[in-house]
Amino acid sequence: MENQKLVIEKPVTVTSWTIIPLVEVSSYSWQGKGGVYFYYARKPLAIVLVSKSEKKAISTGGNDVPMEKILLIAPEIMQVIDSIITS
Repeated sequence: MENQKLVIEKPVTVTSWTIIPLVEVSSYSWQGKGGVYFYYARKPLAIVLVSKSEKKAISTGGNDVPMEKILLIAPEIMQVIDSIITS
């Protein structure tokens, strides 16, 4: 059995920027000879950088990612971004 989900990690503020990690969490389980086996993995996908005047996303490979793409895969991140900008 396989289960995957995207997790928005707790934001961290450094100077005037807030960093929001996006992580894919995967878990697998299967029954084999001799028992039941489980595997759990966390794979960083990108970070979203937010300041009072700017928002941008960077992949784990260091490339810019359009915010539109981030919003497609994690639309709930806008709530986190709005709370950072208004605080």
